[in-house]
Amino acid sequence: MSSHYTKAVMDPSGFVLLSDQIPQIIQEIRYFSTYNFIGDRIDGYEEPCAVLTREAARALKSVSNEMFEDNGHAIAWCSTPTAPHAR
Repeated sequence: MSSHYTKAVMDPSGFVLLSDQIPQIIQEIRYFSTYNFIGDRIDGYEEPCAVLTREAARALKSVSNEMFEDNGHAIAWCSTPTAPHAR
């Protein structure tokens, strides 16, 4: 069993890193950079990564796998801001 699988199974939060679930996905996490509608980096983004619920990641992985088989790829655009900014 891989360490990523073990970590995902043992993590009780229900959230996973998208790149752990779909390594080939292209992520455009623009809130981490100045290339967004604000023109400045958003506080709270410590890394340019998307965090999804385990269920959402599974669904996206299924679609991504189908696209990959057809020589396509999936792109994840900016995800919802981190908890302090979502309140």
